[in-house]
Amino acid sequence: GIDGAGQYGSEWLWRGPDASRNGQATWWARYDRFQQGFATFGGGNVRVSAGRDAVNVEAAAASNGYLKRDPVTGNPAGLQRQGGGDLSLTAGRDIAGGFVLGDAGTLRVRSGRDITAPVDVPGALQALHGDSKVDIEARNTAVVGLATSFGLISGAPQAFSGTVQTTLTGVASGASLRMVAAAGDLNYRGVATTDFAGVTANPHSDTTGVDKIIPDSAVFAAPGGSVNVGPVVQVSGVGTRLSILARQDATVSTVTVAGTDPRQATPTLIDSVTATALASTPFSAGATPLDQGGRDPVRIVAGDGDIASTDAMNIVKPIRLLAGRDVSVAQTITVQHQAADELSLIQAGRDVVFTGYSPDPTSFKVYGPGNLVTIAGRNIELNTSGGFGALGNRENAALPSGSATLTLLAGVALGRGDYAAASSWYFDLLGGTGIAAHGPDLAAQLIALQAGQALPGLGSSAATAFKSAPIADQITQTRALVGQAGLDAAVLADAQRRSAPGTAVDLATATSNFTALTDADKGKVLGAALANAWTRGVPLPQQRATVLAMVTAQGLVNTHAAALLSFVAAQTGQAGLDLPQSLAAFQGLAPERQLVFTNQVLLGEIRSAGRVASALSGTDRDAAYARAYDALAVVFPDAGTDGSLQMGSSQLRSYQNSAINVLTPRGGVNVGDLASSTTPKSASALGIVTGAGGDISMAVRDNVDVNQSRVFTVGKGDLLIWSSDGNIDAGRGAKTVTGAPPPVFRFVNGNFVIDTSGSYSGSGIAVLDASSTLDLYAPVGEINAGDAGIKSLGNAFLGAVRFVGADNLSVSGVSVGAPPPASTGGDTAGLANAGQAASTAATRINSDDSDEEKERKRRKRLNLILDFLGFGDGSGKP
Repeated sequence: GIDGAGQYGSEWLWRGPDASRNGQATWWARYDRFQQGFATFGGGNVRVSAGRDAVNVEAAAASNGYLKRDPVTGNPAGLQRQGGGDLSLTAGRDIAGGFVLGDAGTLRVRSGRDITAPVDVPGALQALHGDSKVDIEARNTAVVGLATSFGLISGAPQAFSGTVQTTLTGVASGASLRMVAAAGDLNYRGVATTDFAGVTANPHSDTTGVDKIIPDSAVFAAPGGSVNVGPVVQVSGVGTRLSILARQDATVSTVTVAGTDPRQATPTLIDSVTATALASTPFSAGATPLDQGGRDPVRIVAGDGDIASTDAMNIVKPIRLLAGRDVSVAQTITVQHQAADELSLIQAGRDVVFTGYSPDPTSFKVYGPGNLVTIAGRNIELNTSGGFGALGNRENAALPSGSATLTLLAGVALGRGDYAAASSWYFDLLGGTGIAAHGPDLAAQLIALQAGQALPGLGSSAATAFKSAPIADQITQTRALVGQAGLDAAVLADAQRRSAPGTAVDLATATSNFTALTDADKGKVLGAALANAWTRGVPLPQQRATVLAMVTAQGLVNTHAAALLSFVAAQTGQAGLDLPQSLAAFQGLAPERQLVFTNQVLLGEIRSAGRVASALSGTDRDAAYARAYDALAVVFPDAGTDGSLQMGSSQLRSYQNSAINVLTPRGGVNVGDLASSTTPKSASALGIVTGAGGDISMAVRDNVDVNQSRVFTVGKGDLLIWSSDGNIDAGRGAKTVTGAPPPVFRFVNGNFVIDTSGSYSGSGIAVLDASSTLDLYAPVGEINAGDAGIKSLGNAFLGAVRFVGADNLSVSGVSVGAPPPASTGGDTAGLANAGQAASTAATRINSDDSDEEKERKRRKRLNLILDFLGFGDGSGKP
């Protein structure tokens, strides 16, 4: 056994090149060298069963095989596999340590209580497999050392010279892994046995990391406890699936999921250099730089507990991190999207926290297009990490152009109220307050439904009668249609929305407040009550027909229908759907996908309301702002839990024309402060920036404080900031703050591209494109330009009770709602000037210095196309 002869499978299960078959890979059993428990070598099943405990049991159902060759060409012509079989190890109580090896069958391990790794047994359970279904389960807790292919174990003392390759891939392309601790905790260490016959050093230790490769399809689960997964790697010939599922906590170390690799589909002998690359380079830049397998996301779930990522995760597909409490990220996470419909999701019931300092500009990187959505029930805290970055195809030109949209939601409970009413009220198609804005028509249809009659169309006589009735009669009719409980729920929700944050409102107080509302506001409450009853009572096909009629009635005022068609086509890949089909398809999308479009509609409603209000005053202005407040109340209908975005010395950044959306409906945003870190960072690693196009949108309840950081749209992109109850402060950034990251050099379609889109300088709030627009709204607070300043090279719409620091407000285009602007020709007190920075760089490149001039002329003779992205002419215009 392991503690006797010190064997680990590879001493007797040999592999190497077959000289008779052009050196093709082969493996076979040297049964004369076998000293490791029970085994079959030429085929047959193995069953080991203990009524109580199985201690350090070793068993194998080995196979042999080789690549056949074409008799004419001598090239590989398919795999010949022989032997193998099912292997079963069961114990009525515990399984302590042990070694199992199986191929071409099911490898099954079951314990009636625990799978353990006691100190007196050398190592945790080792499970080596070939093309097998590996199924390991403990009724309580489980500790497993390693589950990997038998061909990937190093250190086999075989009769070959030291130059012969014996690491064998591709013999487990059809393998799967299921590892479960049913009632307790699961601990998968991801390491080989550490002790052989009393020898501390492991002769089978592997330095390439290739023995960390697990089957293409793998599930680690603890439905009653926690999961701790050590280093794992997936490299597939056909595609991968990985799920790590826990009732309580899920802790993961290094996780690497690489793209498809043909060496994993066919038996192939590889050297140590190739093995190292295979196990550590998930983002290929070779002949097939895109993953060709299934694109199912990697799923890590902690139902009632926390997710802790303690080391780097590099995954060539989307990811889902779902925690009932906190998500904690200590190192970096990198994912790759290959299509616009791919979405990665981080969702925490409480906080999303990046705990470690990162000199890397980005701690969570997403390559390619699509969406990255982060949702926290309370706070998102980036601290001194590198934050979030959407890099597009900057480092892999085979990806589609354009980076992913970044969406961050703090103080949001998806699935527990937020976004639910918006969906059921058809807010995504109608905007405003959705169907609740059509209370009389809803009442008319509910009346017909109660009477067992056909539902009337819009504008029916019953709807007209309801609308023209006194408000007291409307209340009475609504109560009859929705019930007292339905009306009370709507009254209470409205009162809670109007109350101060953190204030509990009882029904008696809510009813008293309702009676004091204006008739118009009472009508909104009745509309909400009727909408809730209508969505519950009217069949779905008739709901859709009525809503589509509402869209038609809106006419050109409705700007969301066309956007919905485009969004559904991108998400589903189904082009040419009409509006009814698109609406049905949209309602079938997962909530995290729906909210991406819901946010687009919500932010559009806020922007429209703000622009109208910025040109008005008094009660007219308040009525215009009400549209934004009402839309926010539909999407986030109750008080919920406070939550904010705290950026520390970190950043949110998109690199290739994608948006950044931040919503904190029950909190604020602190964009960051250079002084918050004991290890200061360069300006290029701070703030919220779309570096080469893309909108920035923020909708918050409390303050937006920029401090010594920045919020910039550097290329073409609008910038919207809305604060429902607080202020917008552009910060106190020093005039000397600059950011000019080095250019990125890459080939795109045969062209050599120098990307300098990161060239910018300064602090504050800035729109640095003349065709873009700045929108800032603090309806009950102030807009403070601070020392850093506010700047727009395009137009600007601003609305607030107070403006502070108007001398640091600079608008080159049309300004609506702002105090008289300061001159744009002088110093803007630390504001960004991307055009100046780019112009300076361009001036250096075109210097009259003789050496540089000679070099420029020489470069012109080269057959290269140089694209300079991000440079301007000094005017700030594109």
